[in-house]
Amino acid sequence: MAQGVPPPLSVQTSSLSAAAVAGEAARALRVVLTGASSGIGRATAVALAAQGHRLTLVSRNLDTLRETERFFASGAVTPRLVSADLRRVEGLAELMEDTHRAMGGLDVLINCAGMALSKALIETTDAEILELMTVNALAPAALMRGAFAVWKREQGGAARVVINVCSMAAIDPYPGFHGYAASKAALASLSLTASREGEAMGVRVFCLCPGDVDTPMRDAVRAANRSLPECEAMSAERVAARIVACLEPGADSMGGRAIAVLA
Repeated sequence: MAQGVPPPLSVQTSSLSAAAVAGEAARALRVVLTGASSGIGRATAVALAAQGHRLTLVSRNLDTLRETERFFASGAVTPRLVSADLRRVEGLAELMEDTHRAMGGLDVLINCAGMALSKALIETTDAEILELMTVNALAPAALMRGAFAVWKREQGGAARVVINVCSMAAIDPYPGFHGYAASKAALASLSLTASREGEAMGVRVFCLCPGDVDTPMRDAVRAANRSLPECEAMSAERVAARIVACLEPGADSMGGRAIAVLA
């Protein structure tokens, strides 16, 4: 194990008592949301909490997840917080099993975590490309595999939804975004294949591709590459609203094909 790298999984479970689970409204969905510590993930967590859904929030840092929880409206369901380093896929599939046990079931997986890099191809290292591929494609694949294993074993289930937050960069990338674009294109292909494989189990797989979004990740990328063209950025809350809309029973997943989310 590399020095300074956190263990792959650390869970704070005290917030979900048996009484709380039993007392939840029937409409509440049991959701795993990665990348919940900032940006689109944080906005999505706040929106889902406002609707009363039961959440397992995933990020590397538990402190930033607690900060997300502070944005929840008074009276919102207390989330289960999980620290997981998506740069290491070991144990991620088992996270779905853990969530199933802790929450009494699993209805929704939202792969919102991601990382970006803007750098010329000739200057990019193999390690940087591998890290992008791991966080943006391999980790979501491991989590989907775990969710599918749970759903295949169970009978019935009103809601079985996977929402992969991809990017328009998978379709039309800027120069310097080769690694990010390739990793998101891989996620788009995974979404399409998973949709076809999950159909028999009643799983709907969405692949949402936002354009430019006003997030801390965007700020960091633009600070590192001043040559990126200026364009209108939509709010993280707008993308979050689109994510939440996918949970409606009649929402069309387009068979896992890429769905553009534009300003």
